Amino acid sequence: MNHFKTHTELQFHDDINYRKTLVGEGRELPNPINILYNDMMSVKRFLLSMEGEYLVNLAKTTDQKLNFFPSDIYGEALKNGIQITKEFYDTLHNTKNIKIYNTEWYGKFTNYLPATNLIEVMYAMVNELRDINFNDTNKEYHFLTLNNIEKPDRLQLYNFYENNPIVKSYSLSSFIFKNIFLDNVINQARSTTGSKEKIMLYNPATMKDFYSKCAIEIVCESGPNIISEKVLKPLFMGVPFLLHTNGLHNLYSTFDLIGIDINYFGIEYSTKLGGNKNINCERVQNKITELASLDLSELQSKYKSDFEKAQKNKDKILEIWDNLFSEFPNIIQKSSLSLI
Repeated sequence: MNHFKTHTELQFHDDINYRKTLVGEGRELPNPINILYNDMMSVKRFLLSMEGEYLVNLAKTTDQKLNFFPSDIYGEALKNGIQITKEFYDTLHNTKNIKIYNTEWYGKFTNYLPATNLIEVMYAMVNELRDINFNDTNKEYHFLTLNNIEKPDRLQLYNFYENNPIVKSYSLSSFIFKNIFLDNVINQARSTTGSKEKIMLYNPATMKDFYSKCAIEIVCESGPNIISEKVLKPLFMGVPFLLHTNGLHNLYSTFDLIGIDINYFGIEYSTKLGGNKNINCERVQNKITELASLDLSELQSKYKSDFEKAQKNKDKILEIWDNLFSEFPNIIQKSSLSLI
């Protein structure tokens, strides 16, 4: 599969495995140095190490550049991420030659970028399908939803469909944990762990087929406050979506920062920590029922502005994508295996 090229990886802060060191006698340092990190505690441990202090000093006194890229999405900002970011603000955000990217909102310090493992798995899909306006294709279904491993929000959506067979018939759906597959998503049947390392997971030809047929995506995210490929797919494809996910108290902050409005079809998601824990899933289910009562042409006409908004959101997320590859044109080592 495509590989995001970095020079070393900072292990989880409680990981006892050794990592590749950068500094050594007679060893020439690359410039820039691209560092993959797993959590902010691992960044803190690196910055406090002798090697980290040496490289930071080089960045401050020479033209040596350090870039920190997040390997995955962990929803850790509210745990200790923001605190560590503030602690090392001068180093990470006030040093010209040092840049750190984040997968979620870290206050005014945020420099948003999708996690590198998501960039790897979506690389072919985004680049091959980005110029297609899927809102102009002839639709066969109201909804698309793709679900692999079982999680509470996904099980709720499955049960909602089972209790509403007419609505279910309007959706192109996979619930792998219930042995419900889509015929041409062969890879999903093999992915029992939810691993993103399956080369065919987001095959461009398959995704083109799905988004051409379906008007709206229903997304069940992997966890609270997470922006995974589940949300990024419809954003990159310019398709409106509904978030059948509870626990979104930090998600709006990230989207607001990058200028993306996820409130499609008049829905607003609750960001409260207390109260009804299922409120967002219930609101989305009510909205699904309402949208399913419209035929496809009426749906697209009545909510024309939402489909137009999806295109604007697509432009904004593609700007982040393009800025990355403009600054780091060779950061992806491309797979030699054809995906179509």
